[in-house]
Amino acid sequence: MKRKALLLALAAAALLTFPVQALDPALSNYLQDPMPEWYTEGFSRGHLNIPMMLKAGFSRLEAIEVQNQMKDLLEANPEYLALEQAGLTAKMAKHRDTMYLKALEQAIKRVKVDKYFESGFQPVALKPGDFYVAFDMDETLLTQWYEAGSKDPSRLDLKGLKRDMIYRPTVYGPDYVSMTPGWEKALVDLAATPGCKGILIFSAKEDAAAHAIIDKLKIQGKPLRSFLKGVFTRNHLVRESKAEKLSKDLRVIDESLDHVVIVDDNPTRIFPSQQDNLREFPKYNPDAYYEAKARKNNQQLRMIEQLMPIVVTEIKEAAAFSQKNKVSFKHAFYPYSMGGSAELIMLMKQGHSMDQAIALLRSDTRDVFEPKFYVPPVKP
Repeated sequence: MKRKALLLALAAAALLTFPVQALDPALSNYLQDPMPEWYTEGFSRGHLNIPMMLKAGFSRLEAIEVQNQMKDLLEANPEYLALEQAGLTAKMAKHRDTMYLKALEQAIKRVKVDKYFESGFQPVALKPGDFYVAFDMDETLLTQWYEAGSKDPSRLDLKGLKRDMIYRPTVYGPDYVSMTPGWEKALVDLAATPGCKGILIFSAKEDAAAHAIIDKLKIQGKPLRSFLKGVFTRNHLVRESKAEKLSKDLRVIDESLDHVVIVDDNPTRIFPSQQDNLREFPKYNPDAYYEAKARKNNQQLRMIEQLMPIVVTEIKEAAAFSQKNKVSFKHAFYPYSMGGSAELIMLMKQGHSMDQAIALLRSDTRDVFEPKFYVPPVKP
């Protein structure tokens, strides 16, 4: 322990004393400064300036994948992890330490030269009615942070998993999960929907923990990974230059945002400008679910077991409308999105049926709720 403390002290002193020369001057520009000290989310080091990388000729998928692989390389380095746990990596990122720059250089080579994309996602040309469905993991497809699984083996679906981890303070999740009821049928039904180009996972879950779950899950008796069109995890989260929560940028799937929807319990992980692409999902609570099963509380069971089927019905209906009326999937899905939900509720409270309210939001009437930014003329 004393030796480790000494090494960390020497590393910290080196970071503060010696300026670091970049391996390539351009690499330093791609690194963002770390979040302010008051920002407590424990995985916010080493994010890249994606807009700058786009200007340099990277595609958005390439830029975000470079960031992911750079962070993967750092997290596989025991020296870096020791510094991270000691709270010293913020200084490393700020001073563009060579540990970051070497990992960044290697990640760029992997993506640009070797054409390796850990996400597995391969963009295809999309027509107006085409769409992707992305699912969050925690509290949407499954829940890992719950109590019942530690007390009763029948109250979990997978066990012996890599434990999810959060830094500062270091917290480890259980090594088991409970899958949201109906998850498998939901994914299969959506993948078979006309226009659906595939199902993806887009999670803020720690990379290794997310992949450990995916590698154990099967769908229709086959590995889930072979069914998915892509997997984006914690190191794919991005942020803009200002301090804000790390977010899932759906433009990595579809730059236009006309062909993608994400089902997610946590809207704070989605850029506000992309909330028309978000189907907010009530959090899946396994403790409540297993207790309802034990007590035969049919009302509560129905509340939980209908979560996935309702989402599937909405997406399928939007897909059918999109194809029939030759409008974008995003336009068709708007009434079900977080962006359109307040307007939908307001119309229904005014006496419209749900079907009528949905039709109004897909018509020109929607413009009633979309004022244009007006700048008064300047008087001489």
